[in-house]
Amino acid sequence: MKIDWLAGRANLTPNRNAVVDPKFNRKWSYEQLNQRAVNLAVYLRQQDVGYGDRVVLIAQNSISHLDFLFACTKLGAIFTPINWRLKENELMSILNDNQPVILAYESDFRYPFYYQTEHFRLIDVDSIKYDIIVNNDEVKQFENYPVQQENPAVIIYTSGSTGQPKGAMISHRAMISNALNSLPSWGITKDDRTITITPMFHTAGLFSLVTPLLMAGGELIIQPTFEATLTFELVKEYQPTKIFMVPTMYYDLMNTQEIDISEMTSVDLFVSGGAPMSSDVYDAFNNADLPLIDSYGLTEAGPNNFWIAPAEASTRRGSVGNPIMFSDILLVDEANEEVAPGEIGELLIAGNHTFSGYWNNEEATKEAFFNNYVRTGDFAKVDGEGNYSIVGRKKEMIISGGENVYPSEVEEVVVRHQSIHDVVVVGYPNKKWGESVAAAVILNEPGIDVEAVLGEYCKDRLAIHKVPKFYLEFNEFPRNSVGKIDKPKITKMILEAVEGQKV
Repeated sequence: MKIDWLAGRANLTPNRNAVVDPKFNRKWSYEQLNQRAVNLAVYLRQQDVGYGDRVVLIAQNSISHLDFLFACTKLGAIFTPINWRLKENELMSILNDNQPVILAYESDFRYPFYYQTEHFRLIDVDSIKYDIIVNNDEVKQFENYPVQQENPAVIIYTSGSTGQPKGAMISHRAMISNALNSLPSWGITKDDRTITITPMFHTAGLFSLVTPLLMAGGELIIQPTFEATLTFELVKEYQPTKIFMVPTMYYDLMNTQEIDISEMTSVDLFVSGGAPMSSDVYDAFNNADLPLIDSYGLTEAGPNNFWIAPAEASTRRGSVGNPIMFSDILLVDEANEEVAPGEIGELLIAGNHTFSGYWNNEEATKEAFFNNYVRTGDFAKVDGEGNYSIVGRKKEMIISGGENVYPSEVEEVVVRHQSIHDVVVVGYPNKKWGESVAAAVILNEPGIDVEAVLGEYCKDRLAIHKVPKFYLEFNEFPRNSVGKIDKPKITKMILEAVEGQKV
């Protein structure tokens, strides 16, 4: 397997546009993109960066992510992009675990503690010095380190719902296989164009469309961070063909007054991932004849695992579709036995696109695998046609009176009520039943008696053990640093409210 695939792509289409940065009015061909990586690799080697060394980048979406990704590939070093939204103590925790030899950063994310350690050297990617390094006309060739496909290419730190972030090691095999798997399955070609809307420190931002599209010879438009009106303007100006965003971003696009999503007709596929999509967003895109599909992935597997054809987007709502070509999917019960179609089981994923394990964490690595399959911790079911639907997180399953309650099935019922704008269902301790069901709700009609309105409605549509016994109203749901609904925080607020009322 050729590891330095950017060099291969640059040989095939040297003069084809690879990256465009509207903010700085700059663009780079594939030959220029590869030469930047060569130049940076030469500099990093001069700084004694070698095989297996970690190179951290703290920055919003920019060409520097690609510079370091491909320079590290040539060196055999491990690229580690880190969430720029983290606070100093959170950054220090990750840096202590990762032990990088280089810490690169944008000027906005320069912290005093960087200068209080001798463990790593610093690179300001906004500096004139960095610009000189990557644009060095004197460097033409570089002798790559003989990297093997199983060597780590990238470490991505997963936030998780609790505890210390874990560094998921993505091998060159996994990165390349995910891209190769996506090209035929997602129909990505050299004629495609996308915008970097989701953060490139996440697996979705780096691997869902960016690396597959670059491997195909397409064009990448850089957007530093999501802002709805800017995204809309970039879509109209640069006419992308494929877009990946998380549900919050779609919601903002749909609800920003200055935006008419029906004008985004260049996009032949909108992909959503990271959380369930609300029905009103589906309706808005469907009414505008814009194909919007749900995807499913995680840092440890893919992230591209399933596919829905754009023509079927409106009829397969709520599903993630069928497995893509080389994604091996298994649903198992608590005894790790495969479940029958229609039954709910834990979703396991195998294939060359899965991760190698967690950095410095053998115990978590062992827990992450069953045979060669990655345990996702998510429940799913499959119908007779091989069509998969995600039911919910294994850790979020509620057990009430010995009966399993999946939050998503309760949420699907509650959100259909005309008074409800959005809902999150969680469990809370109950002395008699073990756990009971609680619903956090955002109302369309403030001031109504939620329990009175929803009580009989839910009893008519759900088994009694699934009916919420406690409701908590929100004006808006708290969200985490990547825009996902913060379920742990909602759960904590519900537990405090339950304790206050002695439910």
